[in-house]
Amino acid sequence: MEITKIQNDNSANNDSTSGTNNDKFIQLLTYNIRNIDRSELREYILGDGLKNFEKAIKDQTGLKSNLRKLFLAYDLLVNGDIMPIKKAAQNPKD
Repeated sequence: MEITKIQNDNSANNDSTSGTNNDKFIQLLTYNIRNIDRSELREYILGDGLKNFEKAIKDQTGLKSNLRKLFLAYDLLVNGDIMPIKKAAQNPKD
């Protein structure tokens, strides 16, 4: 699946001037992350994704939450799930 196809489908269904258009697009990317080409996804995240995140922080918009979810989903996709840390054995009583 291509990011441009998701973006075009999303734009056709929403008013392109609304902020919810970007929210919905990011949510669609996150939901379909396993079906999107990894190299294309990486390009988007390192390019537009980070720029949008910086802008969302400056403007104090809610888009940064959806971008964080996308970044986390991408991290888990690429690096796998975290391994549980085993707790050190407690000192047994003698």
